[in-house]
Amino acid sequence: MLKRRVFPIFLLFSLFFLGSAFLTSTFAYGDNPNDPHLRDQWGWLNVYADVAYSNGYRGNSTTIVAVIDSGIDLDHPDLQANIFTNLNDPPG
Repeated sequence: MLKRRVFPIFLLFSLFFLGSAFLTSTFAYGDNPNDPHLRDQWGWLNVYADVAYSNGYRGNSTTIVAVIDSGIDLDHPDLQANIFTNLNDPPG
Protein backbone atom coordinates (compact mmCIF):
# COMPACT_ATOMS: atom_id res chain seq x y z
CA MET A 1 0.00 0.00 0.00
CA LEU A 2 1.32 3.41 -0.95
CA LYS A 3 1.79 5.74 1.99
CA ARG A 4 1.46 9.44 1.43
CA ARG A 5 3.00 12.03 3.66
CA VAL A 6 1.97 15.64 3.91
CA PHE A 7 4.85 18.05 4.27
CA PRO A 8 4.20 21.62 5.40
CA ILE A 9 5.34 24.06 2.74
CA PHE A 10 7.96 25.64 5.00
CA LEU A 11 9.54 22.26 5.66
CA LEU A 12 9.56 21.26 2.01
CA PHE A 13 11.19 24.45 0.81
CA SER A 14 13.58 24.79 3.74
CA LEU A 15 14.90 21.28 3.16
CA PHE A 16 15.43 21.62 -0.57
CA PHE A 17 15.62 25.26 -1.56
CA LEU A 18 16.14 27.68 1.30
CA GLY A 19 19.90 27.76 1.00
CA SER A 20 19.85 28.71 -2.66
CA ALA A 21 17.02 31.17 -2.09
CA PHE A 22 19.34 33.43 -0.14
CA LEU A 23 22.27 33.05 -2.49
CA THR A 24 20.69 34.03 -5.78
CA SER A 25 17.46 34.01 -7.69
CA THR A 26 17.76 33.53 -11.43
CA PHE A 27 14.01 33.36 -11.95
CA ALA A 28 12.51 35.56 -14.64
CA TYR A 29 8.82 35.82 -15.32
CA GLY A 30 9.49 34.74 -18.88
CA ASP A 31 10.63 31.36 -17.53
CA ASN A 32 7.53 30.70 -15.43
CA PRO A 33 4.69 28.22 -15.84
CA ASN A 34 1.91 29.11 -18.26
CA ASP A 35 -0.31 30.72 -15.62
CA PRO A 36 -1.38 34.19 -16.82
CA HIS A 37 -2.18 35.22 -13.23
CA LEU A 38 1.13 34.22 -11.69
CA ARG A 39 2.03 37.80 -10.79
CA ASP A 40 -1.20 38.02 -8.77
CA GLN A 41 -0.28 35.05 -6.58
CA TRP A 42 1.57 36.61 -3.66
CA GLY A 43 2.35 33.20 -2.16
CA TRP A 44 4.50 32.23 -5.16
CA LEU A 45 7.40 34.42 -4.05
CA ASN A 46 6.74 34.13 -0.31
CA VAL A 47 7.59 30.41 -0.32
CA TYR A 48 10.47 30.80 -2.80
CA ALA A 49 8.62 28.79 -5.42
CA ASP A 50 10.32 30.94 -8.04
CA VAL A 51 13.69 29.66 -6.85
CA ALA A 52 12.49 26.07 -6.81
CA TYR A 53 11.10 26.40 -10.33
CA SER A 54 14.27 28.04 -11.66
CA ASN A 55 16.31 25.19 -10.13
CA GLY A 56 14.32 22.69 -12.17
CA TYR A 57 11.97 21.37 -9.50
CA ARG A 58 8.57 20.69 -11.07
CA GLY A 59 7.09 18.32 -8.49
CA ASN A 60 5.72 14.86 -9.00
CA SER A 61 2.72 12.75 -8.11
CA THR A 62 4.26 11.50 -4.85
CA THR A 63 4.87 14.95 -3.34
CA ILE A 64 2.04 16.33 -1.28
CA VAL A 65 2.14 19.90 0.01
CA ALA A 66 -0.70 21.15 2.15
CA VAL A 67 -1.14 24.72 3.29
CA ILE A 68 -4.70 25.90 3.55
CA ASP A 69 -5.26 28.89 5.78
CA SER A 70 -8.10 30.65 4.06
CA GLY A 71 -10.31 27.99 2.49
CA ILE A 72 -10.20 26.31 -0.88
CA ASP A 73 -12.28 26.34 -4.04
CA LEU A 74 -12.86 22.63 -4.62
CA ASP A 75 -14.27 23.37 -8.09
CA HIS A 76 -11.23 25.32 -9.34
CA PRO A 77 -9.98 23.67 -12.56
CA ASP A 78 -6.32 23.82 -11.44
CA LEU A 79 -7.14 21.92 -8.25
CA GLN A 80 -9.79 19.37 -9.20
CA ALA A 81 -7.35 16.64 -10.19
CA ASN A 82 -4.88 17.52 -7.43
CA ILE A 83 -6.84 17.45 -4.18
CA PHE A 84 -5.97 14.65 -1.77
CA THR A 85 -8.21 13.86 1.19
CA ASN A 86 -6.76 11.76 3.96
CA LEU A 87 -9.76 9.71 5.05
CA ASN A 88 -7.78 8.24 7.97
CA ASP A 89 -6.95 11.63 9.49
CA PRO A 90 -8.76 12.20 12.80
CA PRO A 91 -10.94 15.32 12.92
CA GLY A 92 -9.83 18.36 14.86
